[in-house]
Amino acid sequence: MEAYGYWDSYSSLHPNVRSAAPDDSFSVIPYEKGFQFLYYIQSLLGDKLMADMIDEYIHENAYTSIKWQVFQAKVESFVDKHEDAKTARIIKGKIDWEAWVYGPGLAPIQQDFTTPLLLESQAMAEAYIVGAGNTGPSNFRDYLDNKKILQQPQSYLPTIPRPKRKKSHQRYHEEN
Repeated sequence: MEAYGYWDSYSSLHPNVRSAAPDDSFSVIPYEKGFQFLYYIQSLLGDKLMADMIDEYIHENAYTSIKWQVFQAKVESFVDKHEDAKTARIIKGKIDWEAWVYGPGLAPIQQDFTTPLLLESQAMAEAYIVGAGNTGPSNFRDYLDNKKILQQPQSYLPTIPRPKRKKSHQRYHEEN
């Protein structure tokens, strides 16, 4: 986003490419900002309603290009159908479609992506780094596969000396 500038149209979900080559607008911004927008809508609807709404939207719009106005209409009609009038009005009032779609720069609502799994993984990684590769959680076998990846020595190559990495790698494979 810094390459385009925070107030450039290219930092929006719907960039204006009339005065430039359309290829110049390609970036990860629509993916990141679009994810944050969907996550924000999910935070308003809840996991179950969001999943149901997305399923309906995909079924109704299969094999078509996404048009944000069609998506907006789907979200709003779905909320009207599944919430009482007062709650629906509140939810719809919290979504500033113009700011999300056309607004340049960062997402208008900053999300907190912190989860208990993230905090636990960060603490485990920090303990591993502080222990210079000589430590690991005693309950390693209880960890989910995505947490075990954090324990693999190659994740910390720059901070762990090579002999310690080798020892840790051997221990990892002995435990699995």
